[in-house]
Amino acid sequence: MDYVTEKLYDAFVAGCVPLYLGAPNIANLLPDPDAIIDYRQAPTSLLSYLSTVWWVISITSSTERTPLS
Repeated sequence: MDYVTEKLYDAFVAGCVPLYLGAPNIANLLPDPDAIIDYRQAPTSLLSYLSTVWWVISITSSTERTPLS
């Protein structure tokens, strides 16, 4: 399916390299196939690292919202 939302391009405008999981033919729809990290092709070590980062962000965010009183 040849469909990509503006969210992918919003990431480019923000200067990010998105981790992408969507249309399997995304490389054909981008000006440069290396502009994204395709989740299906990402190495396991990267996915493990990102999972850890996500976990740290989630516990830090929930901690910051909890009053210490």
